[in-house]
Amino acid sequence: MTINELKTDEAEVKEKIDISALFLENKTLIFSLLFYTAGLIFGAFLYAKFKGDTLNSLILAGNSDIFLQQLINDLSRYYLIFAITVLLGICLIGFPIINIIPMLIGFETAVKITYYYCGYGMHGFGYSLLMIAPFSCLLLTIIMLAINKSFALSKQIYNLTVKKTECDEINYKSYLKSYLIYGILISISALADATATTALGGIIKL
Repeated sequence: MTINELKTDEAEVKEKIDISALFLENKTLIFSLLFYTAGLIFGAFLYAKFKGDTLNSLILAGNSDIFLQQLINDLSRYYLIFAITVLLGICLIGFPIINIIPMLIGFETAVKITYYYCGYGMHGFGYSLLMIAPFSCLLLTIIMLAINKSFALSKQIYNLTVKKTECDEINYKSYLKSYLIYGILISISALADATATTALGGIIKL
């Protein structure tokens, strides 16, 4: 084997190691995206199969033309998702099931988009791209960051209490600081959604 062949083999091994390390470092975020995609598929399928007045009324229940009411609706929904994410972080068995959260976000997004598409065609789809998709992606991004923290915290609690693994003491202050930042971002996201929904809702008509 020549020197050039050895260098090529070493480069390929190093590249595989780098890809594996990159996956391991970001596996929680990757799994969140995969579960979100699964939620999108399941949500679209479910609406197409069970669409009707009852389901439509549930979809529209959180919409309001009044800014304060819409803000309250958004804050309630966003913080419920965020609270579940935090609770799973301090739960002993939270890390195996935490990816259900992005799946639920994807499910809700798909149901709404499919509703507008089925009811209003391409106009409804365009409406969804402007009024639903951006804020869903913003919420998903914040929640994915929170999930990453909660997964690490829950896994650390599990290792300390169940597996009795010797590791560093849990820095709860660091986690609390991160959760406070995410909570502020959640509020900003809800404010942006409520502002756009009430301000543009009267302009963008289906």
